[in-house]
Amino acid sequence: QAGLLFHAELGGPAADAYVVQLVLDISGPLDPDRLCDALAALLGRHPNLGAAFTHTPDGTPVQVVTTTALAWAHHDVTTAHRPAAELDDILTADRAAPFDPAEPPLLRFTLVTTGPDDHHLVLTNHHLVLDGWSTPLLLHELLQLYEHHADPDALAPVRPYRDFLEWLGTRDVSTSVAAWGRALEGVEDATRLAPGLDPHRDAGPCAERVVTLTTAQTDALRTMARTHDLTLHTILDTAWALVLATHTATTDITFG
Repeated sequence: QAGLLFHAELGGPAADAYVVQLVLDISGPLDPDRLCDALAALLGRHPNLGAAFTHTPDGTPVQVVTTTALAWAHHDVTTAHRPAAELDDILTADRAAPFDPAEPPLLRFTLVTTGPDDHHLVLTNHHLVLDGWSTPLLLHELLQLYEHHADPDALAPVRPYRDFLEWLGTRDVSTSVAAWGRALEGVEDATRLAPGLDPHRDAGPCAERVVTLTTAQTDALRTMARTHDLTLHTILDTAWALVLATHTATTDITFG
């Protein structure tokens, strides 16, 4: 038995905005080798986690799905003078380490042990291979694989990623382009909350402000999402769109 707490970081001033760091704080006994085996089994179940993104000679962007080794490190700082400070330094360095989309894997795992029963599993990934919808599924499978000593038969079989790619290849691209063209008709630029921003300049460092909702507010949002067959992310995006509409006096809102 072990307690889990996780939190995400989007990076500091020097970080890539598309690199996400998730930290699971684990209280209780943990076997690092068993965890490493579970992570390797997880990557074996999902070849798309080893995808790379590059271009053909004519400039066409392509995704390359290939077998890749697990990116794994374990730091035991139990005997350090200030284990918490060591953890912070490791997290900061990990957030700042960039990914090259053409060099898989685009996710890495780091375990930091700060005490006999205090561990911190760091999942850092490029947004190209994981998002807010798929990350909880990955963590759920990881915990199951750890519990069953990386036995792949303990989980339901995975539908091959090739099936998805084949389905994607049957889609009519021209129809999709036409649909988006109709949806974005009349939109000339991104919606800018602050006037005078140069769209061709780097947006600069990222910043994060944390607002904590009450349990009642969170439950109400989840109920609304389930009632309308939506995700919480969609509801929050809608709220942000309303803020932009209010402050820019337009209903043609684009962001992302």
